[in-house]
Amino acid sequence: MDSNSQEELEHKTIDAVRRAVSQDVEERLSEFIRDQEIMRIKFEGWLKAVEYETKLASNLNSTAMCTMQRAEREVDKVEPSVNSRIKLLSIIFGVVGFILAVVGITQFDDVGNMIVENASGRIENIFSEQVKAQFSFGESVEHYYNKQYRRALESIGDAIGIVSDRATFWLLRGNIYSRMEIYEEALKSYDTALSIDKDDSSVWHEKGYVLRKLKKNQEALEALDQSVRLNPDNWASWYTRGYVLYDLGQHEDASKSFEICLNIERQEALCWNGISYSLNRMKEFSRALQAANRAIEIKGEWAPPWRHKGVALTGLSKYAEALSAHQEAIKLEGGIYPKAVVSMGDTYSRMGDRKRALESLSRAVDQDRSMVLFLMDRGWYKELRGDEDFERITQ
Repeated sequence: MDSNSQEELEHKTIDAVRRAVSQDVEERLSEFIRDQEIMRIKFEGWLKAVEYETKLASNLNSTAMCTMQRAEREVDKVEPSVNSRIKLLSIIFGVVGFILAVVGITQFDDVGNMIVENASGRIENIFSEQVKAQFSFGESVEHYYNKQYRRALESIGDAIGIVSDRATFWLLRGNIYSRMEIYEEALKSYDTALSIDKDDSSVWHEKGYVLRKLKKNQEALEALDQSVRLNPDNWASWYTRGYVLYDLGQHEDASKSFEICLNIERQEALCWNGISYSLNRMKEFSRALQAANRAIEIKGEWAPPWRHKGVALTGLSKYAEALSAHQEAIKLEGGIYPKAVVSMGDTYSRMGDRKRALESLSRAVDQDRSMVLFLMDRGWYKELRGDEDFERITQ
């Protein structure tokens, strides 16, 4: 072998070694956990994240499909044992050492040891910080589910203070603010999450949900459209999108959105609830009743389908059953459910029971003044329009 060939081989070998060390040690190894206890903690943290985001999806605040896909990628990273990773690295360095011995490069040992030591120190720091952040995230999730939103906010703030470039952390922060009905702050958190990962369908969904709460329906629709473009199987986004379209007066498109939601997830009560809502608005009460009953079969402790059942039964002139459904909805919400109360008042109005209709209306408006616009939009209480007391309550 001539000197040029020898030199070329040496350069190629060194380049190969550098790539193996820099990529497989400094970069790829930093994504795995060498200590068994640290690996267990991080894995448990990801399980909490899966549980958290799956529940968010079922409550319109996160998408189960997106979460599971993301979690699966993370589990793939931590699932193999640490020992197997170390064995793999041992093989890599064994092969590298053999190549170096063949070509006569003996000085690499010191360089390699230095690189590995530096990489190890960096990895220890990375993992230490990651574990602290994950613990704070887990604490925030626990407080969130216990409705201790102030404490949840403190914990997620600690996590973000350590690791500020994780979209999941900002997503949780946004949802905490959303539950606290501090929607502007929630929106800021979602925007930060999207600046980190603009292709996260679940964040776009949450942003759309909050924009609807802020009555920014056109912006909400744009966010939700982006969500379903990124993930057409995100049924929660199709669901929320249906309500936004109804708010914009696009009833036909809203119905289609609910239908897509249902086609994706037929065992989800929210999808059936959306269909029931849509059919009630179109005055297809028999089909609306069927959809509401299906939602109740899946999730009988959830109040909205009971209210939609009451509306459908009222439309079918089955007033006694309608009142029973409305009362069940109100009971499930702990007695405070203005929409169900105002719906029940409309049932009384159609029955000709003026006194109870006005009592229900007054009670609903006391709980939430926006119920006046709600009932006007529905065209309810027709029998009482022009009544002096009705006008006084709704003025």
